[in-house]
Amino acid sequence: MDLSIVIVNYNVKHFLQQCLQSVLDASKNIDAEIFVVDNKSVDGSVEMVRQNFPSVTLIANQENLGFSKANNLAIRQSTGEYVLLLNPDTVVQEDTFEKCLQYARSKKDLGGLGIKMIDGSGAYLPESKRGLPSPWTAFYKMLGLSSLFPKSKKFSRYYLGHLSKDENNEIEILSGAFMFMKKACLDKVGLLDEDFFMYGEDIDLSYRILKGGYSNHYFADSSIIHYKGESTKKGSLNYVRVFYQAMILYAQKHFTGQHARFFILLIKMAVYLKAVLALGLNLFKSLWKPLLELASLSGLFFLCAHYYQDYSQKVFPEDIKSTAPFVEAIAIVISLVIFGAYREGSGSRKLLKATLMALLGIGFCYSLLPESLRFSRILVFTLPLLAFVFLWVERKVLDVVGLTRFFQNSKINILVLGANNRVHPIIDRLKNRHQEDAIYSWTIPEKLNNEELRKVELELIERVRINRLDEIIFLNESIKNESIISLMSLKFPREVQFKIIPREADFVIGSGSKDARGELRYLEPEPLFSVAASRKKRFGDLLLCLLFILLFPYLVLKNNLFGLISNWWKVFLGKKHWIGLNKEFTDTLIDKHAFTGVIHLANKDLDSNSILELNRNYCKNYNWNTDFNLFCRNLNQLGA
Repeated sequence: MDLSIVIVNYNVKHFLQQCLQSVLDASKNIDAEIFVVDNKSVDGSVEMVRQNFPSVTLIANQENLGFSKANNLAIRQSTGEYVLLLNPDTVVQEDTFEKCLQYARSKKDLGGLGIKMIDGSGAYLPESKRGLPSPWTAFYKMLGLSSLFPKSKKFSRYYLGHLSKDENNEIEILSGAFMFMKKACLDKVGLLDEDFFMYGEDIDLSYRILKGGYSNHYFADSSIIHYKGESTKKGSLNYVRVFYQAMILYAQKHFTGQHARFFILLIKMAVYLKAVLALGLNLFKSLWKPLLELASLSGLFFLCAHYYQDYSQKVFPEDIKSTAPFVEAIAIVISLVIFGAYREGSGSRKLLKATLMALLGIGFCYSLLPESLRFSRILVFTLPLLAFVFLWVERKVLDVVGLTRFFQNSKINILVLGANNRVHPIIDRLKNRHQEDAIYSWTIPEKLNNEELRKVELELIERVRINRLDEIIFLNESIKNESIISLMSLKFPREVQFKIIPREADFVIGSGSKDARGELRYLEPEPLFSVAASRKKRFGDLLLCLLFILLFPYLVLKNNLFGLISNWWKVFLGKKHWIGLNKEFTDTLIDKHAFTGVIHLANKDLDSNSILELNRNYCKNYNWNTDFNLFCRNLNQLGA
């Protein structure tokens, strides 16, 4: 047996399906065995593997054992000369395994092999090659210095930034997403350390391979796609916490005495600094737009009040003249926040709605003030309208400069790239979902030699420039993974998103970056996912809001008052629905934040398969009656 491939899966059924298909294609010319170890997924992964890939050895765990334990289960059963640990959110080229075997066998002391990886946007992943995390190396990485100085041999030693990503090199640490290792080496140095639940186990095993007298290598002659990058958003505090725990465990295991204490001290310092920086950055990202507009509106209003006083010859009390414009600016900014006018793509409509509501609110409050505290009536009611014009211009300028995307065009240009007659049926299905988008097609030869591939690459760059493409969809049924990866790695004149339709699949897979979880969407839109049905559900929610008001005296007796008011307000603003989808469904099929509801569609005590089926049927057969019936049956839970 040449190769044993081990894939640990947890609730990524569609990515696993694409990965397994690419693995089978890459295994045609070698003697290989494939293991899938499932850590109690609830998205139908086990059933999919049994039905679609009967040749795969499936190990279905009854609990989530973590990465190390799950891999070790399969490694102990493996019989290959080499063992590959592969993430399920990857796509390998058709010749990846053959090339890796050939290279590995040419290096007598090789213990492990890593590979060149790109993310779902086509960008190179620096974790493809790494150095040993010595105290200072790990410290520089945790502080982000490796990102600031990506080519530095000192600061970027964690990612070996001084080594070319396009050349084969001897390295120290392999990535857990693709660990190609000699079985005899594992028999000598041991398997993955099961004390590491997530992160750090690849570093630990790579280090033990080196200590065992073997070498680790980076292989640049083939590439894979790794959608999820390092599996967590690197700016998140959760990633900092988990990585910190893994590094502490690594230090306690491999360092002793003063060296270990120094390592742990540096890591703790880096973690605290990273946490403070992350909190500060997140706070800045959340507040800079409102604060900028509050400052600009306040300045504008003060100028207007000053010039109006000079023009009208009216004298206002100094404290009111200095306070009223600032208060009015605050009221407008608060209204903008409430109506979601700071979100990307909020456009002119939400800006106008927010300023008009601010005008009504300011007018109402103004009518309640005593005469001695009233400011100029003309200014009070003119400034919100002036604010709309001013903010519209200011936001347009910020959009042009590239700091914001308030007026981003929701319409996108899509190119479907395939090599057979499936292109046009796919376009017809996509148009049902993307009715406002421009969808182009391009049929290319199924098998491309090097010269033909270069021509396709040049023409694709031109098509992106001329048609201003935002998204490219590859038909994996008719284009080799090798060609897809090559095309994704090109440098385009504008930002482009890439998606792949796997063989005989009704879904599209992609990812915008290495820090984002892979995206999944279906070719045939569920009725609830369409624009028309979303509007229908929104209208139904508003009707139920009216029914809520009529039933309010009864609801107060059955629910928490604060919860009732809070939920009604969120539904009224469109931040929630009265009836929402279950988390088990949204976690595995659609955007996690979509269709959050006050009441869950399915009873949480049902088994996971029943919950998924009920949610799927609800989406396919959505109507108002279902929401109305569930609303009336759960009147005592509206304040939860």
